Amino acid sequence: MEEKLPEKKKVFDVVIETLRNGEQPISKIGKALENEGMHMHRIRLSGYLHGLVDAGILSERRIKPISLFSIQKRESESLYDIVGKVCKSMKNFDEGDSALAILYTVLGRPVFENEIARCNVKNSKKFRTVTSNRRIDLIRKLTEIGIRIPEGNMLIAPEDMNPDRTVKFLAETISQIYDVKKYTVQDNGNTQKTLD
Repeated sequence: MEEKLPEKKKVFDVVIETLRNGEQPISKIGKALENEGMHMHRIRLSGYLHGLVDAGILSERRIKPISLFSIQKRESESLYDIVGKVCKSMKNFDEGDSALAILYTVLGRPVFENEIARCNVKNSKKFRTVTSNRRIDLIRKLTEIGIRIPEGNMLIAPEDMNPDRTVKFLAETISQIYDVKKYTVQDNGNTQKTLD
């Protein structure tokens, strides 16, 4: 008697829902399917999961003797989108100057005015213009990834780098990308501030 397979869409939904809690082995995914009334033989489930890995939907990490599967992270937002969102969320800072400082720090190079504009923030006010012998190479590299830099676009760098502000913005940027709250507990004001 031939095994009747569950509907593909339902299997996919259960697999994704199971992996939202973090990476899981095949046995846990199979158990989640069974809890939903869907039975797939382990070999067939393994093939299905590897198909999702090949399609770029899942990723696999091998820890002998098991494989752990997780949802593949996708770059749905560009670097500029994330930087712009962070700069707009941080009050009491000029968003254009902050975007320039973050991009300058992360990219390790002067930034084109057009890159600041891609962050969808106001123009930077506190900057210095930079001449670079790498300008042509930077324009070529950015063009390869679909970012057009107009010919007269200036390369700029922050006028002054405030390390505290930069660290604060980079920390906020990371927390926008990753759920850092799961790695810590909320401070209720009783935190020890000095060493005894």
